[in-house]
Amino acid sequence: MRWVTKVSTTVVLACWLCCHALNSQAPQTKTVRTGDWPQFRGPSGQGISDAQGLPVSWSTTQNLRWKTELPGAGSSSPIVVGERVFVTCYS
Repeated sequence: MRWVTKVSTTVVLACWLCCHALNSQAPQTKTVRTGDWPQFRGPSGQGISDAQGLPVSWSTTQNLRWKTELPGAGSSSPIVVGERVFVTCYS
């Protein structure tokens, strides 16, 4: 019975490796519209934007389009999808 366990482990490992290899070869498709900022540091994760004329300084009144109160502190990066901005917080 010991060889059955050894064979079963080998088969499971081989299946896992095949599935992992096939998944890594599958094309990764993401639909990101121009202007979206779908993750931390932007679409490519590099923190780079092609936008022109972005502000280089801001304050509580300068270069703001909107602001809102959150029910708790936050430490995540906001994301932009279409005309929506998503922020999170914890309380």
